[in-house]
Amino acid sequence: EKNKDHYKRILAFIWVPLGDDSNNTTKRGKKPPKSSNSNSQSWLCINEGLVASGLAHSYSPSRSKKVHCHDKLLGLQKVARVHKIGQWKSFKDYDAIVTPTGSAFHKCKKKRSTASDCKHLARSKNLTVIAVSEAYDKGLHPCRNCFG
Repeated sequence: EKNKDHYKRILAFIWVPLGDDSNNTTKRGKKPPKSSNSNSQSWLCINEGLVASGLAHSYSPSRSKKVHCHDKLLGLQKVARVHKIGQWKSFKDYDAIVTPTGSAFHKCKKKRSTASDCKHLARSKNLTVIAVSEAYDKGLHPCRNCFG
């Protein structure tokens, strides 16, 4: 199904009305997709608010399936991380391994090394070590095998 990831989790954007404001824009939200039949209300995207508050990560199921407002969500996530908001309060950067085409980052066995125990990297070539903060800024997510 198009609204689920490969773990069958529902992936959706949640929009809530903000009242009678007739300009149809909000500080953090956007008006919902054009299919909305309301022309006189402003809308807030809850997903954007959660990411900006450090209560959620921006997530895209794969590099080929970009979600609505993906770049905006990544920007809000970076601001939350830099300002140590919510779950980012205790974040400490460290090295991670990435592939040229993957959508996840992986654990390094040791600092600045592409050695890893991850089964997903067993046959991968052209591995690169980057900071986890950079991986998040690129829209990558933690490997489910490495970070379980």
